[in-house]
Amino acid sequence: MNDSLLFVVLAGGCFIGLQTFWQARWGPKRFSAIYHQASVGFFQCDAEGRLVHLNPKACEILGYTLQELKGKAMPDITYAEDVAADTRRIRRLIAGEIPHLKRYKRYQRSDGSIVWALASLSVIRHPGEGPRHYFGVIEEMPDGSMESPHFMPRQHQFLAHLSHELRTPLQGILGFSTLLEQTLPAGENRFQARLIREETERLDRLLGDALDVSHIESEEFRLHPLPFHLNEVVETCHHVYALQAHQRGLSFKVVRGIEGLPEVLGDSGRLSQILHNLLSNAIKYTDSGQVSLQVRRLAPDGNGVEQVLLQVSDTGIGIPPERQGDLFKRFSRITNGLPQQRSGTGLGLAIVQGLVRSMGGTLELHSVPGEGTTVRVVLPFTTVSYPEALPCLPPGLPQTRPLRVLVADDEPVNRVLMCKLLQRRGHDVAEAVDGENTCALAATRPFDLIFLDLRMPGRDGCQSAAHIRATPGPNRSIPIIAMTGCVFDSDQRQAMACGMNGLLTKPVRLETLHQLLVEYEQPEGLGPRQHHGEIHDHTHRS
Repeated sequence: MNDSLLFVVLAGGCFIGLQTFWQARWGPKRFSAIYHQASVGFFQCDAEGRLVHLNPKACEILGYTLQELKGKAMPDITYAEDVAADTRRIRRLIAGEIPHLKRYKRYQRSDGSIVWALASLSVIRHPGEGPRHYFGVIEEMPDGSMESPHFMPRQHQFLAHLSHELRTPLQGILGFSTLLEQTLPAGENRFQARLIREETERLDRLLGDALDVSHIESEEFRLHPLPFHLNEVVETCHHVYALQAHQRGLSFKVVRGIEGLPEVLGDSGRLSQILHNLLSNAIKYTDSGQVSLQVRRLAPDGNGVEQVLLQVSDTGIGIPPERQGDLFKRFSRITNGLPQQRSGTGLGLAIVQGLVRSMGGTLELHSVPGEGTTVRVVLPFTTVSYPEALPCLPPGLPQTRPLRVLVADDEPVNRVLMCKLLQRRGHDVAEAVDGENTCALAATRPFDLIFLDLRMPGRDGCQSAAHIRATPGPNRSIPIIAMTGCVFDSDQRQAMACGMNGLLTKPVRLETLHQLLVEYEQPEGLGPRQHHGEIHDHTHRS
């Protein structure tokens, strides 16, 4: 396949077949007038991705004459930073994983200027053959803000802002209810504190689901593969869902066939999220009988890649055949005859499908009404081998050390909570209320670790980090961790670009903060030290 084909951005499904329809109904002349006078750009490419037809509006948007564009491939006029995103999505289209695509992207005009456009693509195929040609639609985005290199579609901008605003109060409620629960004696008050924490966690998961769906469908989504033991993820699911199943009077069974499987490379957080959604759905929609999780190795491919089957089965209400295709659409819910509290948001399976596709796997669903449902997921994992044993701490040395920590956040509740959590671990904590205050403290007072909120008035977190890195002082090279209520990869890239070493999402959870601090609490020279230009993700995923 010619590589230029991978960069064709063309029309959505609405244009397919309309040429024949319009010509038959209105005649060739009227169709030609509509085509040439349209307020959006139409164009067509051949099977090799070369432009063969364009209407005047398409030429105007792209900034070339018709003669200049004919015969060109889309990489020739696509802005360089958008080429990789086009590659990924066009591969999915050619493979038949998606029926068409629509995305915001940038084109580079003949005069060197950049134009943002909403571009759509659909492919016309011969039966049993590859692509025959492509139809396309481009619509220029007039909003001047889209010329910014940090542009995100309005939906993602809104969700990023919503995430930040909602997670500030969630941070306070979840953090302080956790602290309260741990300090109260057993009894009614402690029970009520636990209920507050659990309901806040539930609200956080709902917000996370909405963001995940948008995130997966955007070009912002990335996996974060690290070595992990698959058996540990399965064991955690066993503990969590065996208890939930028991509370509903169900039997919960785990069948493991992964003996001898070494560490694998993958995103264990996203794998846990897949199992969480499948198992919680199975328990939710099963009133009697059993829920089971089967995990086993399939035949490896011989190149160090293990194919792993994850199968969740239940004896629940089942799904009618006519509804099964809708289950993986956003906000699709089974509500007939069910109490409202069991109907859910309709986002869980849409997230599962997106994650499975992103991980290169496959998903199948089999269900019989009144008998139950089985969801079968197959995921590829690369095995990990280590040439030598990791060094251990010499005997007699302390396992942790107190740290001097600076917490910078314009929200008082966030600062108080972080200070409480850090002080409980024996660390000396200082506070900064904005970017100017942060830079002033960092210029004179040495710290071992700095937590910086990304969104602060005046000089924000990224500007503050860049200033600390560029200014001589005692903290020029110490680790800086970004704190944010957003979950988009653009936040991580922005943090890395200004010199930060990690990203911690709000609401901050005790276990997530603990995992992060362990890396820095080891004695000097013995623990993994993170340096400027290297970023580690400390986000949590439900």
